[in-house]
Amino acid sequence: MARAIATCSPTNSSRHTWAIPDVSEIEIEDHDGRILEVKIPVTFSTFGPPYTELLTRVPDTVWDVCGLHHVGYWCDDVIGETARLMADGWALDTRGTPDENGEVRFSYLSHPALGRIELVNRNIEADICTWVAGGEFRLNEPRP
Repeated sequence: MARAIATCSPTNSSRHTWAIPDVSEIEIEDHDGRILEVKIPVTFSTFGPPYTELLTRVPDTVWDVCGLHHVGYWCDDVIGETARLMADGWALDTRGTPDENGEVRFSYLSHPALGRIELVNRNIEADICTWVAGGEFRLNEPRP
């Protein structure tokens, strides 16, 4: 992660700073329906919008690549929007497993002509924005 931060930060630029890196421990369902538990070192730029998310490669997952990976969007209904996009020709790459309320935090979809997107549940927007603003990363903690 330190190397990625250094690579993505122009020298002598106070504008290019990063949130304190964290390791997200998440359960995902891949495109084959396999349930996997993964740990992903991650950080976000504190400059933006748009914000840059840096992830460390995770073998045998959608995150097993280098370079520009995806564009993320806040979404009020990840499950419904994922289904709509799949009906429009997008392929599901992976998604978070449903939480105790049946909601999914994110899904990644790809399209041969349009690349890859991540739909991110708007319910975690405040957590991400607090982190990017210099607060603690609380994504793995239970919500009230």
